[in-house]
Amino acid sequence: MVTAFCVMDPTTRIPLQQEALSKQARSALRSALSSDPVLRDQTRLWVQLCEQVTRSVTDRLPPSDDLIVVALYEAGLLGDATAETVSHVHGVQTALEPVRREHLSVDALLRRIAADARVFQEVWAEQTMTQRGAHPSRPSRPWRRVAPPTAWWTAAAAVVVLAVAAVFLLRAPEAHHMTVPEGFSKAVQLADGSSVLLRGPAGLSWQDDRARQVFLSGSGFFDVTSNTEPFSVTTDHAVTTVEGTEFGVESGSESTRITVVSGRVRVHAVQNRSDVVLGAGETTLIAATSDTAPDVRFAGPDPLTWTGLFIFRDTPVDSVALALERAYDVDIDVDPSLQSETLTGTFDRDQSVLDILSIVAAALGAELEQQGDQTTYRLIRRGSATG
Repeated sequence: MVTAFCVMDPTTRIPLQQEALSKQARSALRSALSSDPVLRDQTRLWVQLCEQVTRSVTDRLPPSDDLIVVALYEAGLLGDATAETVSHVHGVQTALEPVRREHLSVDALLRRIAADARVFQEVWAEQTMTQRGAHPSRPSRPWRRVAPPTAWWTAAAAVVVLAVAAVFLLRAPEAHHMTVPEGFSKAVQLADGSSVLLRGPAGLSWQDDRARQVFLSGSGFFDVTSNTEPFSVTTDHAVTTVEGTEFGVESGSESTRITVVSGRVRVHAVQNRSDVVLGAGETTLIAATSDTAPDVRFAGPDPLTWTGLFIFRDTPVDSVALALERAYDVDIDVDPSLQSETLTGTFDRDQSVLDILSIVAAALGAELEQQGDQTTYRLIRRGSATG
């Protein structure tokens, strides 16, 4: 186990790890700090920042024994726990959830505690078998399971858990935060291949070790790559979980709206875990004070105008034409033989209607006719006579 400690110096103090630097390296570091006032001041500020971050998290953690019991319970190492113990663990988990969302390194700490517990159990089992084999002359007795002293181990672990917590919190995976000012858009590519289009004012936060868990303020359109690991988007009011799909999230101070373009998503309010499943073309609105399961409604025509995009997924051509007519105040006539065709594509609303219709016509293998006033267009099947 790596334990944090401090090297004391008349001018500064810097936290190190015993396995990180040799004695000679630590001596050289102290000399550098003594001779370089700029480095010394920067180091002092860094130490103060680290201590402040550690205090801000550890002050919100439950008592050490509760933290250990949660780690053992989530790892399946608690054994035959009583109903009272399980109820207590659930209460601690609920209280711990906001801290885990804000500081993902807390989960790393819980995993470390569980890993140490497994090692302890293995060593205990080996020692028990060794002691049995050391007395062959003893009369044979029925075998019985010798359980490791869980209470003793928990008490011992509690002594070091805060030191381990400090190490993990200061070595937390790199966090990312993207902000977009009002009136601007920003495309963000995540490590798993998923992409997010942020529409300002908006912010997106995530960590390297949990690229499929993001926190959103404002509005974002998500194109999530398919993966067995769920992808979740958390706002102030709602949690949306998917495996692979496209959907939009509009988050404001009073509510969050989720609209699905393709695939399926699962949504629940932060204050109520009763969830609903949304399919393509469906939407739900979760208010800040919502404490019931969300309602599912039909999204209506072109519900994602705030993205600055036209988003069509297996959309009938006549519905595409209707959306363009409303946006550009034009008339678009679609040949009856093309109306049953479907179109998948994404277009920027800054494009001209002529540019978009030209691409649509090429995708359908159709021809585009335009009248001189540039407000009337016609899509006809190639080779058809115009009337």
